[in-house]
Amino acid sequence: TVVATLSPAYHQAPSLLHDARPPAAPVLPAETSLTLSHNAGPLAIDLPETDADGDRLSYQVELLTADPLMVLAYELDQQLSLRFTGNYSQNWGGANEKWLQTASGAWHFITPDGTLYRWSGSRPGSGFLSGSTVVASLDGSYHADPARLHNAQPVAGGDPGGSTVRVENGNQLVVTPGAGYVGDLRIRLTASDGVAETAVTLTIEVTNTPPTLSLADQVIGAGEGPLTLTLPAVDADGDPLTYQAELVGDPLLEQAYELDQQLGLRFTGNFSQNWGGANEKWLQSASGVWHFITPEGTLYRWNGTPRGSGFLSGSTVVATLDSSFWAEPARLYNAAPPSASTDSSVSVDGNQIVVTPHAGFTGVLRLRISVSDGLTSVSRTILVNVLDRVAVDGGFATWDGLD
Repeated sequence: TVVATLSPAYHQAPSLLHDARPPAAPVLPAETSLTLSHNAGPLAIDLPETDADGDRLSYQVELLTADPLMVLAYELDQQLSLRFTGNYSQNWGGANEKWLQTASGAWHFITPDGTLYRWSGSRPGSGFLSGSTVVASLDGSYHADPARLHNAQPVAGGDPGGSTVRVENGNQLVVTPGAGYVGDLRIRLTASDGVAETAVTLTIEVTNTPPTLSLADQVIGAGEGPLTLTLPAVDADGDPLTYQAELVGDPLLEQAYELDQQLGLRFTGNFSQNWGGANEKWLQSASGVWHFITPEGTLYRWNGTPRGSGFLSGSTVVATLDSSFWAEPARLYNAAPPSASTDSSVSVDGNQIVVTPHAGFTGVLRLRISVSDGLTSVSRTILVNVLDRVAVDGGFATWDGLD
């Protein structure tokens, strides 16, 4: 019986047959985690053309999406804030179920087939399941290990956002992130020599470096003209930056004005400082309710607690300002409507921000600057101190040193 037909070489050297070794399996890159900037263009990875036996390799590649059950488990945990109470109380209801509790205290349980129920108060027995509400259907692995649900982690490789993977020229893997996509791409790469196959999962982290705003407070002299800030036109990734700017009011002054409008605070002629032993100063609301402010700027509503050790803990915190409002309570009970700009102006031209103080204005302008690279935005508020020229000259040896 003919078993096989080989070449004459096996007759000349039979050891090629009786000492034959298994064919070498294809070997794929050992590095399975790579990083790519979102705007760096396609990532090309050269793969071996042949295996150790000299066999030509062919490749298949697939862009994986996330496990839908893992995504569902994470979403459920985020929505419900499920937690393990220290005991799964398995089989309390007679369905071999395991129990979890939400942040709001509602009880949920998961059955061996992976169905998650919200318990509606039904008693153990034949009507236990039918009296509860199905929330989601997972699989048996979530009953076997409920931590996969109550401690679910974000899942890599979600919607690839238009990203593509392909093999070019027979042995080059090309990964192209979708426009604006940031996150992980999971890729299944399989190599075959016609006999054996080897597969590996690659993770490509597509990154974006957020823009930064490294700005110090500024000082200019009154009447010296506009202040021009020239900021970077691109970020560390080379993304073009877009700026916005506005003059804003002091948030504490705005808060003080809102409190005074809400409460109708008034000075009774005596701050009765330290009556309660906290070095506090007292004000009264329009409705006759007493309030007091402590040295660090915390405003309390007095609830009638006597002076002494429980004085503060027995009162209610209304707002947190700063110590300047305790030093000068009139800033609170006689708060004026905050003005953001006192008719000063700000404009943006590309990557230049121009602040123009109002003629004759001296004081502090609060400048809020926002920058975006098209994917991420950051904001920062700086102070622009507009000083009288006499004060500037008196405080600094040379004007140029302020630039």
